[in-house]
Amino acid sequence: MVVDHTGGTYDGYLYVASNDGGVIGVTRFFGSNPPSPYVSGTIDTSFGTNGTVLLSGFDSGHGTDVATSVAVAVGGDSNTYVAVCGYNTVGGWGAAAINTSTGNVAFEDNTATLGITGQANSISFDQSDLFSRAGDVIVAGAKGVSSICMAVIKLDIGSGSFDTGWHTTGIVTIPAVCSGCSWATSAFELGDGTSSEKVIVGGYSLYSSSGVSEQDFTIVELDDSGNKVSGFGSSGMVLTNFGKLISGATNNPSMDHMAKVLEYNGELTAVGYSNAKGSNQFAIAQYNETSGALYTGFNSHGLVLGPTGTATSAVVETVNGNSDLMVCGNVSFDVLLARYTTSGAADSLFGTGANDTIQSDFGVGGTGGSNSNDAAYSVDLLDDGSIIVGGSTTPSGGSAEILLADYTPENRPT
Repeated sequence: MVVDHTGGTYDGYLYVASNDGGVIGVTRFFGSNPPSPYVSGTIDTSFGTNGTVLLSGFDSGHGTDVATSVAVAVGGDSNTYVAVCGYNTVGGWGAAAINTSTGNVAFEDNTATLGITGQANSISFDQSDLFSRAGDVIVAGAKGVSSICMAVIKLDIGSGSFDTGWHTTGIVTIPAVCSGCSWATSAFELGDGTSSEKVIVGGYSLYSSSGVSEQDFTIVELDDSGNKVSGFGSSGMVLTNFGKLISGATNNPSMDHMAKVLEYNGELTAVGYSNAKGSNQFAIAQYNETSGALYTGFNSHGLVLGPTGTATSAVVETVNGNSDLMVCGNVSFDVLLARYTTSGAADSLFGTGANDTIQSDFGVGGTGGSNSNDAAYSVDLLDDGSIIVGGSTTPSGGSAEILLADYTPENRPT
């Protein structure tokens, strides 16, 4: 299976991480308004070898390497880096960074060097460090195999070594609740790039309560030293179960899966899916950044259940100070897009139908067949407002291929 994730755009480039033949590769595409004679959406062959840098040392010689997240940022040394994390099917966490100007690999850390079994799911940049040096990358995921808990690490982007100035070892392990299991799927730095920042970790927790299994959205807030913030939720952690809180739920408790946490309209916003009303639906929760309480200015109670499907990622679209939340996901083996206003309402100016969505089957007019198995893993925005979806597509009767889809801007927030 091909796994691709669009990262950030920089100087008109898109960076896509995928696994091909068991090795992770990072490919650079031209974004909006490329210089002549280049065309948007085509591969920049000047990057690496024919446009791709292979990360053969990610966990060389051990099973299959799978990319799960990619991010782009400018370092304090004025170089731009694209960072990738993932896991190995017979090992554990892996992470790497590439200098985008030279195509040289800054570091490749594998299971042996990181010493963490499980699955790394998210990579981002520590913006406070970027102002003074090459900076850190923040990697979050699930640690362990049978007994699983959230873990977050900070690595120096120049060497790939643990930043021992953060939580002494550069590693924070977050125990699971109620002797269950917890997975971190997303993490980012909250702040304005000052020396004192918080790291927000999002994911989900599976545990048994009174003999009944439930799975909750889970957010953890860490201070600049890597310690849980005591004033946030219960000892730095907030659990949310849609089935317990949504009116008309048929599954109480429900099985909820958080895919991403980000900042939207000044509040922490978690995106994923829930089966609170039977079938999986897009699910969004919004929280006060300080207390962790559900933000009642978002759909009156802080929770939204959207169209049938599984949301996998989101990005904030801002024009002239006004913002919308773009969410991507999957339904019936198709890509599904939805957009939400700051009030939590589905944006009626976007998409079609009762749920104001865009649904795409890339087998139609694609590489073959009238249907395909399409999966969206991430969404990003180009400078001109174009919506970029990264994922995979498997044509009917064919093999998995890279999916990089460009949707034209539609009634952007004004």
